[in-house]
Amino acid sequence: MSRSIHRNLLAALLIAAVGTLPAFAAPAKPLDPALAAMVATFEKAFNAHNAPAMSALWTPDAVYRATNIGVEVTGRDPIASAYAALFQEQPGSTLKLTISESKIDGKTASLLGMAEVTQRGQLPTRSLFRASLARVGASWLFSNVEEAELPANSPTGMSQLGWLAGTWIQQLPSGDVKNTYHWVDGGAFLVRNYSRVSKQAPAASGTQIFGWDAEQQCIRTWLFDSNGTFGEGYWERQSSNKWVNKMALKLPDGRRGSATQILTRSGDNELTLQSVDREMDGQFQPNTTPAKMSRQMTGNDDAAAKGAKQ
Repeated sequence: MSRSIHRNLLAALLIAAVGTLPAFAAPAKPLDPALAAMVATFEKAFNAHNAPAMSALWTPDAVYRATNIGVEVTGRDPIASAYAALFQEQPGSTLKLTISESKIDGKTASLLGMAEVTQRGQLPTRSLFRASLARVGASWLFSNVEEAELPANSPTGMSQLGWLAGTWIQQLPSGDVKNTYHWVDGGAFLVRNYSRVSKQAPAASGTQIFGWDAEQQCIRTWLFDSNGTFGEGYWERQSSNKWVNKMALKLPDGRRGSATQILTRSGDNELTLQSVDREMDGQFQPNTTPAKMSRQMTGNDDAAAKGAKQ
C-alpha cells in the first residue's frame, strides 16, 4: 500500500477511546461496559503496536473503506497486514480518538467520531469515521468502518456534518432526487451536489457549499441552482440530530426571497430535508413536503450488514 493509504488506514480503522474535541457533542450516556472494554483494549493494542491484538477486534469478513480516496480493505487478515506494515513505516505513532455518538441495537452497535494519530515530529492526522459493530458472544467486533481523512488545518466545527459524506437518494414516482456530499481537497469545505430528474417538470440541479466561520462560530452555506438562483445563509444546530439553515436568496430576475432549510438525521442512513418559511418578493410560498432520503449502499455495505446480524 502507498503511504497515503497507510495514513488513511491508520487514522480511521482504529476506532477506540472516548476523548474530547471542539465541535463534538459528548455521548448522551457512557458506552456500554463491554463496548468500552473493547475500545480500551483496541487503543492499548495500537499504542503498543500490536497488530494481531487489534485485528482480533474485527469480524473475519470486516470491511474498511476510505471514501475520499476510494480505498477498500476486506477481511481480518488483510487488515492485520495493513496494521503491521503501518507500524513498520511509522514506529512512533500514537492514537487518540473522540466518540461523538454511540448507539446499541440488540447485537449491533454504531459509533461516530474523530480519529487523531500523532507521529513524532509531524502534525497529527485526523479523520471522521462511522463504524458498525457486531456482538459475538460477550465481545464487540468491528464489522464495517467508513472514514474520510481531514488535513491538520481543517476546521473542527465542520465535523458535526461529517456523517453526510456519501450519496443520498429520494425515490419518487415522478423521478429520483439525488444528493451527493463530499469534502473539498483540504477538508475546509463540504459540498452538496443535487439533481432532480422529473417526468413532469424540467430537470434541476445545483451545488451547496458548507464552511466553518470561526469568527461567528457557525457553519456558513452558499447555494447555486441551475436556474440561476443563488443564496447565502448559516446553519444552527438545534439538537443532536437537527440543523436549521436560514437563507437569503436572489432569483434570476433580480427579485429577492428567503427560506429556511431543516435537516434532520433519522439514523446512520436516513435523513429528511424540508424548506419552510419560504418567501418570494414579499409573497409567502407553501412549505415543501419533507423529503426523506436514504444513503445509497454498495454491495459491500449490504454484505457487512448481513454479517453483523449473524
